[in-house]
Amino acid sequence: LKEIAPIYKVTASDILATKTVSEISSSLYVAENDVEKIRLAYNEAVLQDETLFLFRFAATDYYAEDITHFFKDGEQIDCNGYIAQETVFLGFDVISLTFFDDGISTVIPVASSPIDIIDDITNPNVPGKRDFSWLKKF
Repeated sequence: LKEIAPIYKVTASDILATKTVSEISSSLYVAENDVEKIRLAYNEAVLQDETLFLFRFAATDYYAEDITHFFKDGEQIDCNGYIAQETVFLGFDVISLTFFDDGISTVIPVASSPIDIIDDITNPNVPGKRDFSWLKKF
């Protein structure tokens, strides 16, 4: 994760209209569902002669899996559902940012209200049937 800048200045080339949502999501390390909000925030910042920054503070594990039913005859059937597990940040609050340069630290206080950060659930899109031969049937 060292190659991912924790504070990133968003530029016009990052959100070009010719780029797909998937391309922007991948290059900025954001959820596809957030791309349109970022485009709008960037355009608003430009109109007000401001700069938009992304603050990347965590990389956590995410798990999603299709739900599968088993019937008495042992036939495996996929259904239209899935389960997911993710990390959420409740009451997230930034109170200060500290920057280090050449042995000198600069602390910038921040005024913010705590927010809950809960990302969207992503469909695992696992096609086909999986091997459950290890599962003992009763």
